[in-house]
Amino acid sequence: STFDPLLSSQMKQMADDLVPALASVYSSKWYGRAWMRDALDRPYLRGNDQGKDGSQSYLDLEAQPWGLLLSPKDSLLSVSQRQTIIKEIENQLQTVIGPRQWPGNDGLVWPAVSQLYTWALASNNQSSLAWENLVKHTYSQHAQTFPDVWMGVWSGPDGWVSELDPNGTKVHGYEGGTWYSIVTPMTDFPVSNANPDSMFVFSLLRLLGIEPSVSSAFPLALSFHVSRSGLSSFSLELPLFSLQLFSSGTAHQVDLRYRAHNKGSQTFVFYLPSQASNVVCSFNGVSFPNCLSPTPDPTTQDLVILFQNLLLSPGSLLPLSIKWTLP
Repeated sequence: STFDPLLSSQMKQMADDLVPALASVYSSKWYGRAWMRDALDRPYLRGNDQGKDGSQSYLDLEAQPWGLLLSPKDSLLSVSQRQTIIKEIENQLQTVIGPRQWPGNDGLVWPAVSQLYTWALASNNQSSLAWENLVKHTYSQHAQTFPDVWMGVWSGPDGWVSELDPNGTKVHGYEGGTWYSIVTPMTDFPVSNANPDSMFVFSLLRLLGIEPSVSSAFPLALSFHVSRSGLSSFSLELPLFSLQLFSSGTAHQVDLRYRAHNKGSQTFVFYLPSQASNVVCSFNGVSFPNCLSPTPDPTTQDLVILFQNLLLSPGSLLPLSIKWTLP
């Protein structure tokens, strides 16, 4: 792919322009879901945290992850405000198979949204909660929680009924099952949706610190935040690349083996803890000098390790390695 600086600038400006609007729908506990109009054409904020508009004052999960993922440098929310949102989600929405969309709601859990929350937790230094949330979304967890329900063992629908309201209408059938609609046959073949599968892989990658670079300095780069997962060691094997993190006492190492499928170039950015020292990089088994950027990450102060514009050809293997020590 080719970086388009004009399009990037336009998208960045659009995002910046939306920040004040986003700030306006946060009061003290969580983000509002959407501006709506009632039968008299009066505006109201659905999912507000201000106790306004009766039943429209509630916590809606769909509005929270992207606000939590907003870069701290935008100064929209303080650390304590972010922690408040997370606390409200855990207290009001969390279930045994992940957070539901809103309180009540027959406990409906939608992985397309609830797994974004896994990423938001990891990005806000809540790795323990992020791992708990990830595990709750596994088919193993679903099968153990609802052993008499056949769906959710090998595959599943796009939304789960985590629990039924004892005072509700129970239109969605049974716990561990899926939602019912006369226009969408989700109950007819409830294993035909890829959301639970794809969003599990997606959130796992983000929890391990792997994501596209959002830095204008490194467009189209693949980035790895070494400390995000909270793990000292792990091994990940994917068709495109393998990634291993090793730790032994104060010595640490990360190895990446990237399997190129196309011709071009690729930049890799690694973020090491700010206390890291004695950094040594290698590429293809040969020392790779000047990999340490003189400027740390402006938000986290993590050290920035850069392998820039490495040439690719179909079938080529790019082995990268970084070693460092911590106090």
